[in-house]
This record gives sequence, C-alpha cells and structure tokens, in this order.
Amino acid sequence: SLVVSSVEPVVVSFPDEEEREMSGIEYRDYTATRILSIPWSKVLLVKLTCMLRELPLDASQIVEFIDCIFGKMKQAEPQDLPALAYQLLLLASKGFKRVILEGILSSFGNLLDEAVPPPGKTPSKGSKFSSEIGRQIK
Repeated sequence: SLVVSSVEPVVVSFPDEEEREMSGIEYRDYTATRILSIPWSKVLLVKLTCMLRELPLDASQIVEFIDCIFGKMKQAEPQDLPALAYQLLLLASKGFKRVILEGILSSFGNLLDEAVPPPGKTPSKGSKFSSEIGRQIK
C-alpha cells in the first residue's frame, strides 16, 4: 500500500535487463501480472488466496485473481477447499460478494454434480470430498 501510493519511483531489477524506475502503480501492476502468469501449485493456491485480501489491487485485478482462483479450484486437494472457500468469503466482505458467492456456488455445484450421478448411473470415481457431500445430501 505504501509503494502504490508513493510519489517516489521504485527501482526494479529485472533478470534480463538493467534496473528500471517505475511508479508505485506501475510496480503494483507489474507484480500482479507476474503473479497471475506463474504456475500456481496447490499449496500456492491457498496461500495466494489468503494473501489476496492484503494486496493493494484495483477492482479489475482482484476480479482477475478471483477468476484464476476459481479456475484452479478444480485441481485443489479436497481438504483445501474449506480453507479456500473461507478465504474467499473473507475477501467477499471487502466487496465482490456477487462474483465470489456465484463462483463458490458454481464450484461446489460442479463438485456435487460429479459426486451424485443421475439415476441409473454408477458413481464416478470422484474425490473424497465430492463423495462425502453426495453422501450427506442423500
């Protein structure tokens, strides 16, 4: 937050280039773009979701992160889903309630669809989490 609001330029070293000066907002945008472009491991997904509330991002960047998180939730470990949902709900308290709640409902709805097969079909080999949700609903 101090860097973003700073009037003083920030000096940034790039691996293939010399040092370059950028404004605080340019540095924030550069950092957000870099974080979104790296591969996120399952562990990093939870940590970045937790950290997202503290980052001084603008609204469009937060929506990009939220979209990225929901896209990667499919690959998350079942035991990480409650922590992800919790962190997203905390973020929703700062705004973006509709986007976050729709994403959570959609993500868990997709898991539920996988866990509860249509009548007459045998259940697919889903995650323990999906199976547990399906069992609890029945």
